[in-house]
Amino acid sequence: MKIFVFTIVIALLCTAQEIKATESAQTPTDCCFKFTNKQLPKKTIDHFEETSNKCPVPGVIFHTKKGHKVCASANEEWVKEHIKKSC
Repeated sequence: MKIFVFTIVIALLCTAQEIKATESAQTPTDCCFKFTNKQLPKKTIDHFEETSNKCPVPGVIFHTKKGHKVCASANEEWVKEHIKKSC
Protein backbone atom coordinates (compact mmCIF):
# COMPACT_ATOMS: atom_id res chain seq x y z
CA MET A 1 0.00 0.00 0.00
CA LYS A 2 2.85 2.41 0.84
CA ILE A 3 4.44 1.82 -2.55
CA PHE A 4 1.12 2.56 -4.29
CA VAL A 5 0.70 5.86 -2.40
CA PHE A 6 4.34 6.76 -3.07
CA THR A 7 3.87 6.09 -6.80
CA ILE A 8 0.73 8.27 -6.91
CA VAL A 9 2.52 11.13 -5.11
CA ILE A 10 5.47 10.96 -7.51
CA ALA A 11 3.11 10.91 -10.51
CA LEU A 12 1.26 13.99 -9.21
CA LEU A 13 4.51 15.86 -8.61
CA CYS A 14 5.71 15.08 -12.14
CA THR A 15 2.39 16.24 -13.60
CA ALA A 16 2.49 19.48 -11.60
CA GLN A 17 6.05 20.13 -12.79
CA GLU A 18 5.04 19.53 -16.41
CA ILE A 19 2.10 21.96 -16.12
CA LYS A 20 4.41 24.60 -14.61
CA ALA A 21 6.91 24.17 -17.46
CA THR A 22 4.12 24.56 -20.03
CA GLU A 23 2.86 27.75 -18.40
CA SER A 24 6.31 29.32 -18.34
CA ALA A 25 6.80 28.47 -22.02
CA GLN A 26 3.64 30.42 -22.83
CA THR A 27 4.64 33.51 -20.85
CA PRO A 28 5.03 36.48 -23.18
CA THR A 29 8.56 37.69 -23.57
CA ASP A 30 7.90 41.13 -25.03
CA CYS A 31 5.25 43.49 -23.71
CA CYS A 32 5.09 47.25 -24.14
CA PHE A 33 4.81 49.45 -21.07
CA LYS A 34 5.90 52.76 -22.62
CA PHE A 35 4.78 53.90 -26.05
CA THR A 36 6.25 56.36 -28.51
CA ASN A 37 4.22 59.50 -29.05
CA LYS A 38 5.80 60.10 -32.46
CA GLN A 39 4.86 58.46 -35.71
CA LEU A 40 7.67 56.38 -37.18
CA PRO A 41 8.46 56.97 -40.84
CA LYS A 42 7.54 53.86 -42.78
CA LYS A 43 10.93 53.78 -44.52
CA THR A 44 12.70 53.22 -41.17
CA ILE A 45 10.65 50.12 -40.26
CA ASP A 46 12.06 46.70 -41.08
CA HIS A 47 9.24 44.63 -39.58
CA PHE A 48 6.83 44.59 -36.67
CA GLU A 49 5.20 42.20 -34.24
CA GLU A 50 2.08 42.53 -32.17
CA THR A 51 2.44 41.93 -28.46
CA SER A 52 0.84 38.88 -26.91
CA ASN A 53 -2.76 39.08 -25.76
CA LYS A 54 -1.36 38.15 -22.33
CA CYS A 55 0.31 41.55 -22.07
CA PRO A 56 -1.57 44.09 -19.93
CA VAL A 57 -1.77 46.67 -22.73
CA PRO A 58 -2.04 45.91 -26.47
CA GLY A 59 0.94 47.15 -28.39
CA VAL A 60 2.99 46.79 -31.53
CA ILE A 61 6.76 46.45 -31.50
CA PHE A 62 8.35 48.00 -34.57
CA HIS A 63 11.84 46.79 -35.44
CA THR A 64 13.79 49.48 -37.26
CA LYS A 65 16.37 48.93 -39.96
CA LYS A 66 19.01 50.14 -37.47
CA GLY A 67 18.07 47.34 -35.07
CA HIS A 68 16.03 49.34 -32.56
CA LYS A 69 12.74 48.20 -31.05
CA VAL A 70 10.03 50.83 -30.67
CA CYS A 71 6.73 50.22 -28.90
CA ALA A 72 3.62 51.89 -30.20
CA SER A 73 0.02 51.74 -29.05
CA ALA A 74 -2.07 49.35 -31.12
CA ASN A 75 -4.90 51.89 -30.89
CA GLU A 76 -3.07 54.68 -32.74
CA GLU A 77 -4.33 55.31 -36.27
CA TRP A 78 -0.84 55.56 -37.77
CA VAL A 79 0.03 52.17 -36.25
CA LYS A 80 -3.09 50.60 -37.76
CA GLU A 81 -2.19 52.12 -41.14
CA HIS A 82 1.39 50.79 -41.01
CA ILE A 83 0.08 47.32 -40.19
CA LYS A 84 -2.59 47.44 -42.90
CA LYS A 85 -0.11 48.56 -45.58
CA SER A 86 2.40 45.88 -44.56
CA CYS A 87 -0.03 43.04 -45.21
